[in-house]
Amino acid sequence: MKNKIAIICVAVILSIVLIASVNPIEDPLVFTFVAVIIAIPFVIIILKNKKLSRLPELTIKATVVYKEIVKENNTVPDGSGGYYESEETHYRITFETEHHIQWSFNVSLELFNAVIESDTGIVTYKESKQQKIYFVSFQRQT
Repeated sequence: MKNKIAIICVAVILSIVLIASVNPIEDPLVFTFVAVIIAIPFVIIILKNKKLSRLPELTIKATVVYKEIVKENNTVPDGSGGYYESEETHYRITFETEHHIQWSFNVSLELFNAVIESDTGIVTYKESKQQKIYFVSFQRQT
């Protein structure tokens, strides 16, 4: 996901630089090309989110078996030909389903702090045709 965001950022920055240097009246073809380059990443994101939102929500009983904080260091283009270091923190919970399958998901800090290992509850998720699992929520059972 981070790579996609970095690619989109680079494409947008390059497109803005190009579009600022192009006069749409003198060179409409280049202007149109740059506008399309800017639009494509946004259209892809919108279509992916629309497709994901149409998937049915499924539920399964699961237990929290592991919690971890993952820190990632990334090198990100700064738009002027240079790079800067960026650190991201992810809060990951691993669940074991009633069928003894383990799923790990990045979750919000709020959920991460609200559960402890051995909590049992209902995981709500979505599954794509490619069998990729998308976490929706976890409802702890008391």
